[in-house]
Amino acid sequence: MPPAWRLARTALWGRPGRTALLLFATTLAAALVAAVACSIASARDSVAAGFGRFIGNADARIIHPAGGRFDESLLQLVRAWPEVAAATGRLGGSLTLVPADGPPRRPDGTARRATPQVVGVDFDLLPRFRRLELEAGRLPQADDEILIDPRTAGELDVAVGDTVVVQRFGPPIRLTVTGIETRPDLGALQRPRIHADRRVLAEATGRPGTLTGIRIDLAEGVDVAAFCDARGGELPAEVLLEAAELVRTGFDRRSRYGDIALRVLTTMAFISCGFIVVIGLTSGVHESQRELAMLRAVGASRTQLFGGQLLSGLLLGAGGAVAGVPLGIGLSWVLVHFWRSLIPEGLSLHGPGLLAAAAGSVLAAGAGALWPAVAAARISPLEAMRVTARPPWRHGTLACLMAGLVLIAVHHGLMRTPDADTRYYRYAFAGLPLLFIGCFLLAVPLVRLSAIILAPGLSRLLRLPPDLLRGSIAAAPYRAGFTAGALMIGMALLITSWAGAVSVRDGFIERIRFADGFAFRPTGISPEQVQAIAELPFVEEICEVGQLQVRLVGEQVFGLRGISPRNVVLVGFDSEQFFRINRIEWIAGDPATAMPRLRAGEGLLVAEQFLTAKGYGVGDRITLGVGRFEREFEILGVLSAAGLDVAAQLFGIQSAYSELSVSCVFLDAAVVEREFDNGDVHLVQVMLSEDISDEEAEARVAEAAPGVLFRSGRSILGMITDIADATLAVQTTVAFGALVLASLAVAGVIAADVTARRFEFGVLRSIGTDRRTISGLVAAEAALMACGGALAGTVLGLQMAMADISLMRDLAGLDVRLHLPMAAAAAGCLTVLGLALLASRPAARRLLRRPPAGLVS
Repeated sequence: MPPAWRLARTALWGRPGRTALLLFATTLAAALVAAVACSIASARDSVAAGFGRFIGNADARIIHPAGGRFDESLLQLVRAWPEVAAATGRLGGSLTLVPADGPPRRPDGTARRATPQVVGVDFDLLPRFRRLELEAGRLPQADDEILIDPRTAGELDVAVGDTVVVQRFGPPIRLTVTGIETRPDLGALQRPRIHADRRVLAEATGRPGTLTGIRIDLAEGVDVAAFCDARGGELPAEVLLEAAELVRTGFDRRSRYGDIALRVLTTMAFISCGFIVVIGLTSGVHESQRELAMLRAVGASRTQLFGGQLLSGLLLGAGGAVAGVPLGIGLSWVLVHFWRSLIPEGLSLHGPGLLAAAAGSVLAAGAGALWPAVAAARISPLEAMRVTARPPWRHGTLACLMAGLVLIAVHHGLMRTPDADTRYYRYAFAGLPLLFIGCFLLAVPLVRLSAIILAPGLSRLLRLPPDLLRGSIAAAPYRAGFTAGALMIGMALLITSWAGAVSVRDGFIERIRFADGFAFRPTGISPEQVQAIAELPFVEEICEVGQLQVRLVGEQVFGLRGISPRNVVLVGFDSEQFFRINRIEWIAGDPATAMPRLRAGEGLLVAEQFLTAKGYGVGDRITLGVGRFEREFEILGVLSAAGLDVAAQLFGIQSAYSELSVSCVFLDAAVVEREFDNGDVHLVQVMLSEDISDEEAEARVAEAAPGVLFRSGRSILGMITDIADATLAVQTTVAFGALVLASLAVAGVIAADVTARRFEFGVLRSIGTDRRTISGLVAAEAALMACGGALAGTVLGLQMAMADISLMRDLAGLDVRLHLPMAAAAAGCLTVLGLALLASRPAARRLLRRPPAGLVS
């Protein structure tokens, strides 16, 4: 056996207790990386799946703005674009269906017939672009299979496995029902809906080779807006390439933040693993140097000592990786199982994170072993034998303070990089490690500061000699400071994760704000009904919205000239109320100057498709006409809104509530009534008091305004909030679990450190110090290290949170503000303190059981 291997085996097996504690630390450090990576990946994937079920996963779409069809050859063109990861065609239409078996009528005489809306899709790509919930059966797989909704099942009186027949001119088409989708009942205005193969639908409707839309999933990193601008000109003039609902409503930005958070937290956990292992392996550096110096004195070479120490560290790291990675996966599984209602997609194994856990443990352990190996190999045996008598460097604490501040300043300098993508990579691979090292060095002066402030009080509380505690910290400031630096890791993970998750949740929910409820009626809501709704005691505020078809004089903005209609939808609303209730994004224009002119009737606002399709922008003029009346308006602003498109889709009220319609212009309601002699109201947005339920509000509105359909907007916000809260709950649990894991890992380091100082405690016992004083000293030192670690972790966590907020704004496009996590910080401080005290207690008890002579031998 080579000498290095024998030395490594002796170093590990010679002190099995200390080796077990260090192996415990390396195992938990590796488990920390694996657990954080897999848990956050699982939460991210479930959130992305929830968005997919809620709104779809397409990044961009091609549509015919006038509602027409186009040739399906465009689908092959789109799929050939290198930016496109996948594309699927869609065809809309309707079919008349009757059951293939059984009587044509029910016992009550009603016909078993339905004419549902049909969504023609590619079933093999449907799960990628839209996750549908099924209450029975499965998704169709063949072209003669269909998916129906509960209303269609009720009208046809069919179930999964039954066959229906398409009635048409020509041979009948038989389709088998394979599943029934989960679809909430939205009242009389909701039509039955089925999903069928788009080619079958095209054949049944006599429209072969046509599409009404194309959904596009772009490759990783492709900017949607830039893609639409670049490729839109390659398409025929009658179609429009635009961002899909996922992008328009900001859900993709929320998902992109999940990717950023996962990468940053994995990097952070990897660095944390390194620090924990380094501190663990250098906790007995002085004792190791004396032993290695003795070996040097009896003839061991520098290379042999260096190799033996390095191998012992690598073996500890490998053992920690072997045990820690499965442990981290297991802990993630426990977390996912505990939050199974919030993480329905189950456990996701994050390959890069698991690789980082295994490789990081080995590499960090090797790095930790370098210090004692290099130190012992470079100095003479006699010098190493008296290394413990050296006093600490007089200016060492000041040097750590200055070096830490410089490294933090360099991190801030990197965060000022103008380009967002470059800034992210500089932060992830340079700024974040430098920030970690800087705060790690700051832990030394922070522990000294904690000792100056807290030592007198702790000494009185634990009845210690006045200068014993402060002197113990001053005698070994780096040991105490660097152990505190390892303790900061869990605290920083908790603060940055919680602050980031809360900031994104609040900023995201704020971005999609709209009314609590929608009362609508396609034929119009009378003034008496509007008044009746407004006077309901639980209605706090309303906003009346009307719409009418107007002619765009002399222009063909959408569709084919001479074929498509020139009409656009004119939406009239109370501008002050509407913008107060809804969160509207101004693509172009200045609200401060546009709103007064809008109320005065000097101009109008347009949907963003006027800008993207035909280049209409602020300052351009368009003429609207009704009958023989015409009036010219200046475009004052271009609008988009997150969430309103979702409301229109779910409620099926696009015709009455179409802020995001491709052909909408907006005027103040008073101007519409004055200029176009039309004050009809088709939709009433309602703000409800908190003490009224959605069900009761729906019933009361139905009583007050018969014929008006009311649906809750709070239910939509509730679904979105549930997704955001699920992310917050899971991420907070992961962060707190990481805090506990990191603290437990450092607890092993603390225990190993106490064990390594047995000679020091033996001397104190030999000169008459009682057991209570020794126990109190160990506990007080652990408390001071916990305080220093909590302070350093708070500094590190807040710095990282600020960096994350900056990245969220620039990379994910989220307008978020930093929320200081006071409650999380308090809980983290108490946890770190408690675990540090618990870690020191058993080690101190083991020492005190031995006689003084045994400790100093």
